[in-house]
Amino acid sequence: MIIAKADSKAKLVLEKLIQTLNDAQTLYYDGRKIGPKSSVTLQKYYLKNDNGIIRIRVESSATVSGMNITTTFIKNENGIWEVLADQVCEVSKVFTSDQLLGVFPFFRLFSCLQHPYVLDLSEENLGGTECFIINGKLSNAPSANAPDIAKEFTYTIGKMDGLLDSIHEMTFGKRLIDLELEKLELNQVLNPALFELPDKPKIIASSLDQYLDLRNQEMAKRLRE
Repeated sequence: MIIAKADSKAKLVLEKLIQTLNDAQTLYYDGRKIGPKSSVTLQKYYLKNDNGIIRIRVESSATVSGMNITTTFIKNENGIWEVLADQVCEVSKVFTSDQLLGVFPFFRLFSCLQHPYVLDLSEENLGGTECFIINGKLSNAPSANAPDIAKEFTYTIGKMDGLLDSIHEMTFGKRLIDLELEKLELNQVLNPALFELPDKPKIIASSLDQYLDLRNQEMAKRLRE
């Protein structure tokens, strides 16, 4: 397949970014997710790669019914846990990597070069920073049972540091991911306690209905408080 010059340069920029993120021993970002009706979720994301063992902590805060609600997920070697008020709930059997967008925000970025996206690269000055803007489009989903990858995406990447500034994705399953990174730090020292589960009773959610019941109980408790 002959790759156009723009496509070839876009691929090189993406390859370098993906390699940089994969090689990082620690990663931290502070970001903003734009949701339906321009709702905003503030997100803090911590990742530690300990010889291939990936630990993640993600804290997301949003205003719900006039209250600020924070949700926390921790991924350790035993699974993915949501920290609730009275317990921690393991959700690995309920959600897949392409569904837990907060825990796996780079899921589609990391897999984009495995599919025949038509790539387009441009350059812009955004707030005084020179950036690469890479757009990608894919005509057809790989298969009906494949993960829900992006049908189209736009990744903004700093030209000087080669680091990610924003992710905008529309998936084949009609999910819209709109994430702006206000700060991204690699290989900084992170407190190991961030990835430790709190001393609370542990429960394993075996179905989506069970998980939703737990979440509804959590929301009702927070509203009462």
